[in-house]
Amino acid sequence: LEPNEPIAPLAFVFYIKLPQSTTVQVNGQGNNYQLTTFHGDAEIREMEMEAIQATILDITHQDGPYILSAPGFAQQGAVAGSVEISNRIKEQILSKGKEVICDAIFKSLCPGHPANLHSIVKTIYQLVKDSNGNRELLSIKQYDANFMAALQPCIFYKEFKADYAHVYLLHPSPKCQLMVKEIFPGCQNPTPLDSRAQRKKLQQLKLASTTAVVAFK
Repeated sequence: LEPNEPIAPLAFVFYIKLPQSTTVQVNGQGNNYQLTTFHGDAEIREMEMEAIQATILDITHQDGPYILSAPGFAQQGAVAGSVEISNRIKEQILSKGKEVICDAIFKSLCPGHPANLHSIVKTIYQLVKDSNGNRELLSIKQYDANFMAALQPCIFYKEFKADYAHVYLLHPSPKCQLMVKEIFPGCQNPTPLDSRAQRKKLQQLKLASTTAVVAFK
């Protein structure tokens, strides 16, 4: 805009779901009746954002208002986009039910196993038991694939919650561990939880483990 040029407000219309509660009121005849409505501030536009978040959005599980029509000049009324509202409601339901749904799926697919990532990673070993209870030594390639698959949910986090590189070192076979310590002298040094440092250390351990397997074949 040029200096001193009048500013035209760009209007848009939105819908926001308000939490409701029921109170007992008295009508003109002196009889009690129940009134179910929003009992918060009468003028939402004057509320602070923190108050809106705490008294409206958090209670109704909303991320924000629903846009009913695209912003436009001299807008007179709302054009309710039913598809948009329907999609937002579905997203709201899925976002709130996602944790429960994923937990139910995990328990169905992996009965008896912990859902905590750190607990899962700690169960990944090179020396395992097969379906008949017999001890089986997995290849380093398979061990690495299993370990990284378990770690996948947090692999792109900025910071890991534990030193998973250290866990990776402790779970191959004892013979492989000895060889890795000879090939990679700094393997036992603590690794920062920064994800880049962890991923780099995991790659170094994989390379050292693969080299160790070739060496004692």
